[in-house]
Amino acid sequence: MSDTGERGVPVASTLPYGRSGLSRKRAISLVTIAAGFVCIVLMMEVLLPLLNHPHDHSPRIKCASNMRQIGLGAIMYAASNGGRFPDDLDTLMDSQDLSPVVLMCPDSTGDVPAEPTTREVVSTMRKSNLISYTYAGKGLTTQASAHTVLLYERLGSHGDGMNVLFADGHVEYLDANEAQTVLKQAASGSSPILYPMPTSQPTTLPATRQ
Repeated sequence: MSDTGERGVPVASTLPYGRSGLSRKRAISLVTIAAGFVCIVLMMEVLLPLLNHPHDHSPRIKCASNMRQIGLGAIMYAASNGGRFPDDLDTLMDSQDLSPVVLMCPDSTGDVPAEPTTREVVSTMRKSNLISYTYAGKGLTTQASAHTVLLYERLGSHGDGMNVLFADGHVEYLDANEAQTVLKQAASGSSPILYPMPTSQPTTLPATRQ
């Protein structure tokens, strides 16, 4: 039989750390550890770009953040449309919960215009040259490789190079020479635009029949 206190209550039930108490405490500790781990992961996502580019100014980081949001929106759009990316930024912004401000570099002058619809906002921004990024995702799907360019900013917006968004959602900063690889393809109308360019493989001619 269990020991009892003065009023006949089992001693174990009066102790603050019985088995059930230890289980609850252990569960709370695991939740705390898990929450702490998630916080560390989120902080690393924010801090790693700063550690990798210690001399970067905040506008470059902000532009990269804008482009990641656009990339996430494009991937979400594709998930609801048979894996196909939107044909243009107008369609993307009209269908996703994105603020038009993500289309503007933080160094840009001017404000997001007040228009009755998102499409009209984006159209007015384009006419006013307020959109800082060029979209290259028309006709592409989520099957595109991670080297496929989805969006790029104006060359020289931040230093000599530019930020580039790829089809898998990641953003890279390309220096001036690297950026030319993207811009030359864009100027020639190439689709998809790839960076880095794939190494050409030698073509094997079929054997001639005798």
